[in-house]
Amino acid sequence: MEQLIKSLFTIIGSSSEMRSSDPGQLLGTVLEEVLKAVDDAVLGWICLVRGLSDHLNWPADTALPRESIYLAAVRCANKEAPVPVIVACPDCPCRPFLTGADSPPKHTIIDHCPHPTVSEPCIGAHACVPLFAQDRPIGVLNLAKAGSASFSDAERLFLQTVASQLSAALETAGLIGETQVRLKETQTLLEVSHSVNSTLDLQEAVRRIARAVAHVVAADTAGAYLLDSHDRYLVPFAGFHLPKHLLEPLSRTPIPVKGFRFVEEAFTTKAAVYADNTDTDSRLDHSVFRVFSAKSGLFVPMLAKDRIVGGLFVVWWAHEHHFTKDEVRLVDAIARQAAIAIENARLFEEARTHAQAAKASEEKYRLLAEHVRDVIYALDAEGQFTYVNARVTEILGYAPEELFGHPYTDILTPTSQRQVLEIFAGAATGNDPFGFCELDMVKKEDSVLVPFEIGMVTIRDAVGQMIGWHGIARDVTERKQLEQQLLRAERLRALGEMASGVAHNFNNVLGAILGRAQILRRAVRESEAQRGLEAIEKAALDGANMVRRLQHFTRQQRDEEFFPVDLNQVVKDVLAMTETRWKDEANLAGATIEVTTSYGKISSVMGNISELREVLTNLIFNAVEAMPHGGTLGLKTEEIEGWICVSVSDTGIGMTDDVKSKVFDPFFTTKGVKGTGLGLNVSYGIIRGHHGEITVQSQPGQGTTVSIKLPISSELRSAPQPTSSSSTKTGHILVIDDDDMVRELLSELLCSAGHTVVQAVGGLEGIRLFQRGSFHLVLTDLGMPECSGWEVASAIKKIAPRTPIALITGWALTLDRSKLRDAGVDLVLNKPFQVAEVMALVAEGLELREKI
Repeated sequence: MEQLIKSLFTIIGSSSEMRSSDPGQLLGTVLEEVLKAVDDAVLGWICLVRGLSDHLNWPADTALPRESIYLAAVRCANKEAPVPVIVACPDCPCRPFLTGADSPPKHTIIDHCPHPTVSEPCIGAHACVPLFAQDRPIGVLNLAKAGSASFSDAERLFLQTVASQLSAALETAGLIGETQVRLKETQTLLEVSHSVNSTLDLQEAVRRIARAVAHVVAADTAGAYLLDSHDRYLVPFAGFHLPKHLLEPLSRTPIPVKGFRFVEEAFTTKAAVYADNTDTDSRLDHSVFRVFSAKSGLFVPMLAKDRIVGGLFVVWWAHEHHFTKDEVRLVDAIARQAAIAIENARLFEEARTHAQAAKASEEKYRLLAEHVRDVIYALDAEGQFTYVNARVTEILGYAPEELFGHPYTDILTPTSQRQVLEIFAGAATGNDPFGFCELDMVKKEDSVLVPFEIGMVTIRDAVGQMIGWHGIARDVTERKQLEQQLLRAERLRALGEMASGVAHNFNNVLGAILGRAQILRRAVRESEAQRGLEAIEKAALDGANMVRRLQHFTRQQRDEEFFPVDLNQVVKDVLAMTETRWKDEANLAGATIEVTTSYGKISSVMGNISELREVLTNLIFNAVEAMPHGGTLGLKTEEIEGWICVSVSDTGIGMTDDVKSKVFDPFFTTKGVKGTGLGLNVSYGIIRGHHGEITVQSQPGQGTTVSIKLPISSELRSAPQPTSSSSTKTGHILVIDDDDMVRELLSELLCSAGHTVVQAVGGLEGIRLFQRGSFHLVLTDLGMPECSGWEVASAIKKIAPRTPIALITGWALTLDRSKLRDAGVDLVLNKPFQVAEVMALVAEGLELREKI
């Protein structure tokens, strides 16, 4: 009894001293004291379940078994302890309740055969006492006696007390071990986190993670692999402690996800897989793994938000490694940290890429905004400028910084301000459709109005609250000017059509008057009658000149009237012709006008010299009238980029913008009843007919400058020399005209010159008469009902191609000689005509017959 008590105290003392030290020492002490205390005891051993032992600090050379129940310690009374046995007895009666198959025994002593490995011939009775931790069986304390000796009640109580004490010590040691494991895990994870976060280099961060894993599980090598973009292969990314001879082949060998069962299982379960002995694990039977032949292996998938981004491979090359749940769990936690680091790096890279793209896009649109021809601007919710590009400086004279923080309405006219305020008010109520409107802005320096076309869109936040506006303003000054030019051209076209019709009919009347007057002047000898007929002839010629002015509305000039013109000489001629007006008349009125000229070295232009003289004369007269108190009249010629430019300037009263916009309109005048309103309009028509441009620059009180631009022609032809025809040939002539006065006048003139004439009152009759007879020349009117002069010419040319045809018309033709000839017309006579012109035309036609 004394020995029992003494041994019990020893055991209790050893249990109290044990915390996290070697548990094998405690088990050995317990067995040794039990053998001492119990009479005839010859063998003692302790079996444990695996779950508790994971947290006990076993010696490094202790090979823990893979089974859930194993022999933890053995002692013999008469010899040293044998090597621990790895496999527990499969027939042990304690096994069912230790594995959970049976309930724990109600008694503390169980008779059974000892383990075959530790059994001896002398062993007889034995005791089996369960060990519990919170009513959970954690092991068995076994004791065998020699021969037929039995256990007394005191010995049974002793064994039960020892079992209770041992259970408590093992439970405490397990809790302490588990706490230390958790602390170690936490410390390891913190160290890994700090190591990863201390570098921005993702590859270096992952290499540090691999190093931490290798250290935690005492592995030889650890490598990190990333999943490729197709999720088909694990690609080497970083590693730790790679053997030099395997560095190159490992770095270029991807691991397939499909077909490699070891990795496939990890991807399917999204959990770690490991193999203590790779030789006996069929999951590793793959060509990739066989190349590198390791003893033990662990693969942990790296999960980021439940998505596998890669995995950690841990390898023991030379020795086997038996894995515990704690170390696998720790490696799994580290792998998740690696996944987070990789995912954060990916997100950071994406964010940086997006930021760079956004910066590039912002730079691109900033450059675009700074270099476009339009004004681009942004306003805040109060309508104040927050941005405006540099184009505003070129157009309005404001620096962008001058406008920042100022209301948009500050640069608008009052009328435009009201328009914008209405737009703002509509946007405040939610009515903000994108659209365009026209606003007038004011220049900074001279307060000149600039018309703009505005496009503006409302900017709202996520909840629909208005936070500002973005817009584009386009200067439409040129467009407005073009619109005015088009409007003026359309007005001129309409008036021109009216004038052409009036001119045609009036030319017929004037032709009859002029022709009769000239015939009568030849026949009448009385001086008084001669004076009267001369007055009639002059009035008819003035009327013809008036009709010609009306025809300038259409400006359909014949090309053959254009010949090389030296504009320097034209300016000199016009100054000489108008000297009386700008010098003599001005001096009589008490005004002095100084004339300045600047003649540039210029090329000739193709034009009608008389018409160009008329334009410059009109401009000089207007300039003189604009300087009633005297001033300076300037004329300048120059050649600029393929154009010949002539400008006429004065220092007179100038014009308002309203007057300037109407100066080329027909019948518009500022001279009251003294003006006709056709001077500048006719000039405009003449210059446009010469394919040129005429513009006006003027400010009230600052004078006026009228500029003319005429194109330099690449082909110049010589002006025709006047020829006189002295032919006395007579011929048989067909005259076709639906106007009786003109037809009879032509017949009388031709008959008086010795020609024979046949008259036709229309085109169809003229063609029939030509088919019946033979004629040397045909004179036909252009505009006739049923059959025009063009159709007459075409029909006659088909009948007799050598017969000359002269077209008599009151219209202004646009065809040159070659085009007229293609239409079957050889000669043209314009109404109203003079007798000499008719005779010359007939003579030319009769001579032409011999040349065709």
